[in-house]
Amino acid sequence: MYTVKIYNFDFSTQLTTLFHSYDFYSFKYSTEINKSGSCTFSINVRNTKAVAANFKMYNKIIVEKDGVGVFIGYVENLKVMVNTIEVFCMGILELFKKRIFSHNFTTGAGDTLQSAFFEILTLTNTDNDTGITVGVTDVSQAIANTNFIRSTTLDSWQKLANLASAEFEITPEKKLNFYYDLGEDKSASIVLQYKITQINSSNLRDFNVEVQGSDTANRIIGIANALTQTEEDATSIAEFGLLTDTFNFTQTADSGDLATETQNKLNNKKLEFYSPVVVVDEQKIDTDNLNLGDTIKVILDNGFLALNQNERIIKKDVTVSDNLKEEVKLNLMPTTGNLLPSSFIDAIIGMNKRINLLESTL
Repeated sequence: MYTVKIYNFDFSTQLTTLFHSYDFYSFKYSTEINKSGSCTFSINVRNTKAVAANFKMYNKIIVEKDGVGVFIGYVENLKVMVNTIEVFCMGILELFKKRIFSHNFTTGAGDTLQSAFFEILTLTNTDNDTGITVGVTDVSQAIANTNFIRSTTLDSWQKLANLASAEFEITPEKKLNFYYDLGEDKSASIVLQYKITQINSSNLRDFNVEVQGSDTANRIIGIANALTQTEEDATSIAEFGLLTDTFNFTQTADSGDLATETQNKLNNKKLEFYSPVVVVDEQKIDTDNLNLGDTIKVILDNGFLALNQNERIIKKDVTVSDNLKEEVKLNLMPTTGNLLPSSFIDAIIGMNKRINLLESTL
């Protein structure tokens, strides 16, 4: 049974609990590594719980399945119709796009990446508590001379995570965790497969794979104010020819950090990108055991494409019918792949950073 627990904006008061099929329907949610995810559902206007206080903007929600939290977020939009209210929620990370430091925050010699990461949350909570608390980390890395000037909390977390190629999450238990890799390696026990010659052995209902070369680059030029750094990969150049791209790391002030960021960017872009999306057959595999960040074995063969490798779950979409039947769609990434497959996304992030830097000087 799915439930949606609704709280006021700082989680201090639980306002109500909604029960699937009894109170809400047309339900789906998604979670994604280092991104916000979303959740939508509908409620009948005649339901006694369909009152303005419960669905006030920025009320927090926690979605549970059989008592286990699967999503945390907040109410962002409503669509009110004659008989129905559609509720649109964003994942809790999105909230931290709306929190900006009221002062400069600069790391220095002797600081660690993980301490800076959690200190940003502490500083954010001193100016109106979000209800989110420090969780756990396995990241252990030094950091030097990184400046955050009027930077949003989420941008700052992403900046620090990029320095270590790390990942972070806010759990339904309201904890911020910071890991080198979310999830577990389940590749020895979980195999998702579709073979055109062995249809009966398939545990997938559908799949598609995009093979993208538009983002491939094997020479990366990193720029940070007066600093520059160039990294390239000889193996990729020998295979594809020279492909160059330039990235601005506007908040980086240390040459060592710039070298790290430039190398990480190269590692993510030096190969073509395979991005499988699979729809799981819930009758043949326990979908509750497929969690964000998990590494699984994937075998896909339709006569044209033959893919057999370990993949990580980078996004999980769940749609629940009124009779509790689930459709689970997974976006996968090779274990050596790129979390940002779209150059358009990179361009938008770069533009936002330049806008933030410009605003900070005004």
